Amino acid sequence: MNKVQIIIAATVLFMTSCAGNKEKDPEVADTNIAKETTIHCYQKITGNDTMLLTINKTGQKVTGTLMYDFYEKDRSEGMFVGKLYGDTMIAEYTYKSEGKESARDIAFLLKEVDVLEGYGVAEEKNGIFKFTDRTKIDFSDSLIYKNIPCPPQK
Repeated sequence: MNKVQIIIAATVLFMTSCAGNKEKDPEVADTNIAKETTIHCYQKITGNDTMLLTINKTGQKVTGTLMYDFYEKDRSEGMFVGKLYGDTMIAEYTYKSEGKESARDIAFLLKEVDVLEGYGVAEEKNGIFKFTDRTKIDFSDSLIYKNIPCPPQK
């Protein structure tokens, strides 16, 4: 073999050995694993008022639906997109009520089985009511949503 053939063979051998190591690299392997989505459903009934919450969790990302059906008042329902911060979900909730679309931040504290809705001071920014200080969201007088079986997915 001449020098050029030896260099080419060594380069090919080096490149194939590096490609083999990529597959075994745990960081690369972790990015290829699909994150599982779990669905949880909750309900709160107080007198004639009903609230329904569905949370779809994929890693730290959350999406879902929320409906408030207050007796003798307009119903509001919509969808949210947000994130988990430990056991606290903060999301932007876009909903329709009284024929108008609105948006606001929502917060839920995820307990072992149930969830608590949190409240905090919010101000309007670009048409969306955002919490002014997420560290001051109050869960102490919260509505407790009880875990319920989710309806079959369509």
